[in-house]
Amino acid sequence: MNYDFEQYPYLGEEVYKLQCGRHLRNQVFICNLMDTGAFYYMGEEYSREKGNPPVCAGLKECDNCESCITQGLGFNICAATQMEENFDFENSVNKIIMDYNQAYHIEVRDKFGENSYCACMHQQYDKVLVKYNPEECRRFGAQGCLNDFCVIRKKSRDTSMCNIFYDLKHIQQSGLFTYEDWETNLKYFDHSVTRDLAEEFFKLIKKQEPEKLNLRISTKKPRDLMEDLMRVKTGEHLGQDKVSMVRVLESKEKRKVGIKKRNQLKKQLRLERKKAKELTRERKNTVKQAQLCLFEEKERGGVTNGVTSLLSPALASN
Repeated sequence: MNYDFEQYPYLGEEVYKLQCGRHLRNQVFICNLMDTGAFYYMGEEYSREKGNPPVCAGLKECDNCESCITQGLGFNICAATQMEENFDFENSVNKIIMDYNQAYHIEVRDKFGENSYCACMHQQYDKVLVKYNPEECRRFGAQGCLNDFCVIRKKSRDTSMCNIFYDLKHIQQSGLFTYEDWETNLKYFDHSVTRDLAEEFFKLIKKQEPEKLNLRISTKKPRDLMEDLMRVKTGEHLGQDKVSMVRVLESKEKRKVGIKKRNQLKKQLRLERKKAKELTRERKNTVKQAQLCLFEEKERGGVTNGVTSLLSPALASN
């Protein structure tokens, strides 16, 4: 294999030796000592000052190497020793890692084509691991993966930029009354993503986040007509289509005000009619009581002046 040492230059002339006997030199993107000052594990200190700097070699055989400081933590750390010997590249960690990288790129080229790369590809030693994951696509770059063709799913992608918008409903309690409070036109992503990716997340949101209502995919945030109305009132300029929409909104607002006034007048009229009915009912009851008193006085032999004075206004009003 041909090794591009100009692309991955060495850092310094120091040569180190691992517990397994392999040599190591600091090399860009290949292998480096853990420059964290000092590494402490199980009461032991590992650092350059102590002569046993830690290194994460990243070799397959490190998984079963009993000389490693740590095992089973997701990564294996070994203690290196600086030596005065000449660097043996053929017996070095550098050569193995570079072999891993070349084997990985060859496998990617053979499976997916020249210059193919996807955020869902991951290198494990000399093998490529492939699993489609929208989250990986979203985190790849500032705006997510922008490849026109998805090498994982073997299909073209719609890379037009858009976002997902949704609404939230909050149930508020005020005394005995319960009412709804809405947040509208909320953006799901902080920045625009490709429509292909937005459609994948649209499915996930519907399943995993049911509290997000009225999901929709749009190239820009929807405008609020009430905001446009306020802008017109403050003298800001809007496009002709927006002006016509605002005029429609104003006519609706005026119509709402007229309907509200009419409903208030109807309510007031109903109250007046109700009061008139109650007054008429009271008068009729007074007349009945007066007539009953007259009848009782006649049965006893005469009408008293008091009953007559009670009956006269009622009869007059009736």
